[in-house]
Parts: sequence; C-alpha cells; structure tokens
Amino acid sequence: MNNIYESPYYQEIENGCQSLWPNANDKYKEILRLQKMLEDNGIPHAFSRWMDGWMVCYPVARPSEECVIDAIENSHSYGYHEDKIEIMGLLTPGEEECDSVVGYLTAENVFERIKKHWSEYRKVILSVAEMLNARGK
Repeated sequence: MNNIYESPYYQEIENGCQSLWPNANDKYKEILRLQKMLEDNGIPHAFSRWMDGWMVCYPVARPSEECVIDAIENSHSYGYHEDKIEIMGLLTPGEEECDSVVGYLTAENVFERIKKHWSEYRKVILSVAEMLNARGK
C-alpha cells in the first residue's frame, strides 16, 4: 500500500465511522481544514480519531511509525475552545525552550511548517516508504 488513503482504517473513517462521533466535525473544523490542505497538496499523512476529536500525523511511511509532527484538536488540546490546533514536533527553537507542545495554531500555520519540511525531505521520506513496502513491513 503506497497511499495512506488506501488503508482499511482510512476507508473505514471515510465510509461512515464519522457518524459515531457526530460532534467532532462540528466542533473541530480547523483540524479538518489542515487535513484537507495536506490531502490537496499530496502530502502523506495519517488522519485518525483522537479522544473526542482528530489527529493528523506526518509523515507516515507505515501507520505504526512515529510522526515528525502530530497535530491534534480535541477537548484537551491547547486552543480547542477557539477551534485552534495543538502540535508536537516541528517547533521553533524558541517554542522548544518553553514546552514540548504548542497550541492555539491555525491550520495555515501548521500546514506551512509541514509544507516546509515536506519540500526539504520529500525524497528521503518517499524512499524510506518504498524500502519498507518492498520489505513488507
């Protein structure tokens, strides 16, 4: 499987599992905007349920691998009451001095961080994914 959107888990979400959590799409729109931006730009990522909201994980060569950045929006994330996103990873040096996460971010802000990383490391990420797929891992 070369595309996260072909995974059974993603298809399950797309095919109606969202109906189990009807308020998540109404309450947490910013994370959905981020997911759409990544999808529209062909940037690989995993999109999954996280608590009562959503999580985006980038990059993902295999679903079980760690993310360079994960972005969440749920009732426990920093900024949720303003429909903002919290991230872990791809922090600025100043942000890293204060905490391991940053919240109150817009979809555009998070997307720009991911887009910059993707443009710098795209070839490496894709070659690792190909190698892992060839090994059947």
